[in-house]
Amino acid sequence: MSDKVQADRSQMTQTYCNVMSIVRSEEEVLLEFGMRRVDEPGVVDVLQRIVMSVPHAYRVRDALMRNLGRPEDIMG
Repeated sequence: MSDKVQADRSQMTQTYCNVMSIVRSEEEVLLEFGMRRVDEPGVVDVLQRIVMSVPHAYRVRDALMRNLGRPEDIMG
């Protein structure tokens, strides 16, 4: 059974990122999203950190795999 996801767009924010890092402990997975600085090469500003349980991270992985597919399937 899937939950119905509702989003109040007036409360949402959007952020573009070109860098992501993943840190995992036994109990949590941290995803950090950021932007490389143009004015300081090698420096990344972390804009958002998402913390989730390991089982939920596996569900995110599975959803990404279903939605993105394998590159060979998409590109031919």
